[in-house]
Amino acid sequence: MADKTYLAPRGILGIHEPGGEHLLRNSKNGGWILFLHALGHDPYNVPAMDYTPWVDKGFGIIARLNHGYGTDGTIPLPGNYDAFAETVMEHIRKSKGCGVFTIGNEMNHEQERPNKIPTTPAMYALCYAKCYKAAHSIPGSKNVQIALGPVGPYNDNTKYFGNETGDWIKYWTDCMEILHEVYKVDPDALTLHAYTHGPESRLVFSEDKMGAPFTNRRYHFRTYRDSMDAIPSWMRQVPVYITETNQYDAWTNANNAWVQTAADEIDTWNSDRAHQQIRALIIYRWPRYDKWAIDGKTRLYQDIEYAAGQGNVWYPKDTDPEPNNIFRCPGCGRTMEVMEVK
Repeated sequence: MADKTYLAPRGILGIHEPGGEHLLRNSKNGGWILFLHALGHDPYNVPAMDYTPWVDKGFGIIARLNHGYGTDGTIPLPGNYDAFAETVMEHIRKSKGCGVFTIGNEMNHEQERPNKIPTTPAMYALCYAKCYKAAHSIPGSKNVQIALGPVGPYNDNTKYFGNETGDWIKYWTDCMEILHEVYKVDPDALTLHAYTHGPESRLVFSEDKMGAPFTNRRYHFRTYRDSMDAIPSWMRQVPVYITETNQYDAWTNANNAWVQTAADEIDTWNSDRAHQQIRALIIYRWPRYDKWAIDGKTRLYQDIEYAAGQGNVWYPKDTDPEPNNIFRCPGCGRTMEVMEVK
């Protein structure tokens, strides 16, 4: 990995899975593409990925590393944690151009359980710690971020002692607490999801709350603020990425300024330099795999293209060192920070 570099674009907007990156061409600060990989747990049969064709066009890459989908589990059963961690390590070692890898997805959601067996924070923390340590054992992996997986907001599917209501944010912070106290591992980055329940752009900044027993939890996009407020003190300096956002309902073929409003909301959050910075807002999703597909909805394209051109960014801390390198994208001409992997 010694010769690898990856982009950390200042632009926040991104697309879930490749194919729609042309919608971000108006961004002067770059953007993000999130890739999905189901790795399984065979370290001798690991898919590799070369992300440099996208990096060379000015995109930052986030790769979500799943064990599998559905009953295969977003992380495996405990007996396969070691093998999964080795598989994660091999994928990262063999791949090029990606600087952010997130382990698993919505671990608290019943749809992501291996063999329908609930994954508690203790189970996920053990699996994550093994993946983290394996990944950072790779020479040259210092600047690669191994991110904590996102939980499914509004889902109370996983209840356990101390969280009898199944509060998703407590689940998320319990993962961090266990990692910090038991395994002495603090994630390099955090990921979360945020949605509205409906297509109206006004719902992005709604303060509506949920019903009992979650009357302290926001019901729409600002669930991200509930998550940000709950982050423990020792995790307040790491990057945060929103790796899924949409209207919860299927996207309509309309430009109702929803994406513009969501991007402006995150830009407003980031503009307060005292806030922990949210580096990405990933629109779910490009391909026609489910009802949330963007592909083919040309009026929705207009919303995304306009949002990309608004210049919404995240801000480095005043104490951050100068960038290691400045990279001028040969294709788009944009200038961005490059993180050298040492």
